[in-house]
Amino acid sequence: MKIFLFVLVSLCFSAMAQTDSLVKLYAIAKQDTTRVNLINQIVYSFEQTNLDSASQWAQKGFLISEKTANNKGIGNYFNHKGRMNLYIQRYDSAIFYFKKAYPYFEKAGFIKGMISCNNNIGAVYGEIGKNTEALSYHFDNLKIGEKAGDAESVANSYVNIGNVYNQMQHYYLSVQNILKAIPLYEKLNSEKALGTCYYNLAVSNYHLKNYEKATEYGLRSNNYFERSNTLSQIPNNYSLLSNIAFSKNDFDGALATAKTGAALALKNSNNYALFFLYENMSQAYRSQKQ
Repeated sequence: MKIFLFVLVSLCFSAMAQTDSLVKLYAIAKQDTTRVNLINQIVYSFEQTNLDSASQWAQKGFLISEKTANNKGIGNYFNHKGRMNLYIQRYDSAIFYFKKAYPYFEKAGFIKGMISCNNNIGAVYGEIGKNTEALSYHFDNLKIGEKAGDAESVANSYVNIGNVYNQMQHYYLSVQNILKAIPLYEKLNSEKALGTCYYNLAVSNYHLKNYEKATEYGLRSNNYFERSNTLSQIPNNYSLLSNIAFSKNDFDGALATAKTGAALALKNSNNYALFFLYENMSQAYRSQKQ
């Protein structure tokens, strides 16, 4: 039975539904700074739908930024190159470009960009199992966020640190860090982020065999995902709750929970969770000799 984590990573993705409007604004923009900022938004938008167009616009932004010594624009270009390599799992190249972007953001005093780079690098290191390196970048981000008074970045860093500790099976340290993020997200009214926190707390407590606490956190996570209309994440909680029922030898509960989760996963196109929910259903039937 697979347990998976949600990681809060600032990959700078923006859901830009009005790409055409941005392109039209770019066409009439007079100042280079305005044009570079618009290009950055266009690139983020195209990254969701058309990677070739995203790269073409990024190159255009880079040429303007280089000509006008726009450090933020150059940083955005290299950050984009890092994301493109991350998409195709060229991890060494992704890290190379994220590291290349950082000093340009630093020169521009663009804190969000610096934090984005560190988060991206930390995420890549975590993906390839270099957890010590991942922690180093997330702790650096924690310091940057605290110095800048950026509560959201601080909270994200605590969650990312907690998730790396979870991967390292240091579950108590994971819980300690994620608990630090929760009051910050509460002040920000970030219900989706709170849903993620409570899910990850449920995972840690599951591994610690604190099944009652894990169940409590899993149900609380569902409430936050419902309130934030993040319905596609709820099946992941049902997969975890089904695992908890298995651990308690409650095969009827495991089956019922997995069925509920599978129905939601089908409705919300969460095929990843659906795979594990079907696996849990199979194991429940097998445990009942059906």
